[in-house]
Amino acid sequence: MSERRIVFVAQDGAAVPPLAEAARAVGLEPVVVAARGLDAVERAGLRLVRLDSAPSLNPVTAGYGAGRLAAFLRHEGASLVHCLGLRAVLVGGAAAAMVGIPRRVFSLSRADLLADRSGPAARVGRLGVRALVRGLSTAQTRYLLEDGADPALLGSDAARVGADDAAGAQAAYAALLAS
Repeated sequence: MSERRIVFVAQDGAAVPPLAEAARAVGLEPVVVAARGLDAVERAGLRLVRLDSAPSLNPVTAGYGAGRLAAFLRHEGASLVHCLGLRAVLVGGAAAAMVGIPRRVFSLSRADLLADRSGPAARVGRLGVRALVRGLSTAQTRYLLEDGADPALLGSDAARVGADDAAGAQAAYAALLAS
């Protein structure tokens, strides 16, 4: 297994190039798995693996996608997986669990966490998202949250949470490589 390979799993690859630069700054070799936003990834000169479709919330499709991604992660010898967005966290987190990759970074937005919603349905939804994300987490998982997202929504301690930007990503990668 390569100690220095990170695989980015993203619904939209357009957000990956600055994170890939942060990964390179700590000595990681980035590989991007995405279905959309491919031009930005290619312009940045990053190695790209195209998905047939975006990660899905349909359990059958998500399970199939996680299995295919797990085979890819095993083949690549990935030592760290960074998932961007809720769908990517569910599929990429499951794939990392299948292969036994404990070093994970989950980037989530306020919308992913249903932070701006109110009412009973939103509360139940937040509990469901929290349970799914925490179920795919390990003791080494780090979370990068969009400005204003409350770490308490994940039930995580502040030491495992950073800003969803290149600086926050670089700090998370360095901490995971040191662990």
